[in-house]
Amino acid sequence: MIMRADNPGAIFDLHRDGGRTAVVDLTGPAPREVTYAAMAAGCAAVARGLVRAGLGPGSRVGLASGNRIGFYEVFFGAMLAGCVPLPFNIRLADGPFS
Repeated sequence: MIMRADNPGAIFDLHRDGGRTAVVDLTGPAPREVTYAAMAAGCAAVARGLVRAGLGPGSRVGLASGNRIGFYEVFFGAMLAGCVPLPFNIRLADGPFS
């Protein structure tokens, strides 16, 4: 797994000390603060899973998700593994994927 400071997927890991809030999840019944450490752990778990599945540098990972914490974990976790995340809008109307 790629764990370099110049990898955008490592952004949460680089700032994980101190218990600071990285993002606020507004998808539940009440706002939930998610720390840099928690986001770093989630991104690393995704990266490990992608590598175990045989993906690596240059592999493309499609993302279809609503606005939620998991989207960011997969997006940055894919980069952490050296993959290329390819998000697309789940509300895409009357396009080639409809």
